[in-house]
Amino acid sequence: MNIDDITKLSELARIDLDTEEKTALLEDFKSILAYVDQIQSVETGDIDIKYDDENTFREDTVVSSDAETIKIIKESFPDQEDGFLKVNTVLRNDD
Repeated sequence: MNIDDITKLSELARIDLDTEEKTALLEDFKSILAYVDQIQSVETGDIDIKYDDENTFREDTVVSSDAETIKIIKESFPDQEDGFLKVNTVLRNDD
């Protein structure tokens, strides 16, 4: 990993980093990757690895907001139409 990799990652994440921050992040990544290498090199032998593949769901709960909170949210939202808050397209079906 080098400074160019950090630059590319910051561009992909749309995070502005100066040279000092990129250098610090590079050192952090090197440390993290060295730790991962260390973990991967541990001899596990015949240890039977158990996975808890049970998914724990929580109940959906409806949380109502008071009128003042709704008013504040609507006033702070940049785009509205017919009482609805408009957002940019997130998913697109190009079929």
